[in-house]
Amino acid sequence: MREVEHALGAAQAAGEVRPDLTPTDLPIIIMAISHATAPLHGEHPVLWRRFLRLFLDGARVDSPSDLGAPPVPRGQFERSRDACR
Repeated sequence: MREVEHALGAAQAAGEVRPDLTPTDLPIIIMAISHATAPLHGEHPVLWRRFLRLFLDGARVDSPSDLGAPPVPRGQFERSRDACR
């Protein structure tokens, strides 16, 4: 998680990524994309790339909107992540 925090912090400091994106947001989004595209993997093995790019474009600082909910606290994220393993 430290690598994620470092990379995200650097991108935010450079003004490239919206400031309200948190380190716990990223793995949840990646898991969601993976889960959503898994049933289609046989016919569309690279479909996940489309959704990842859509997410990354939406994470840019020039297109922010109100996220409508606070980020998941780290402890809750870790419990959720561990339950999915």
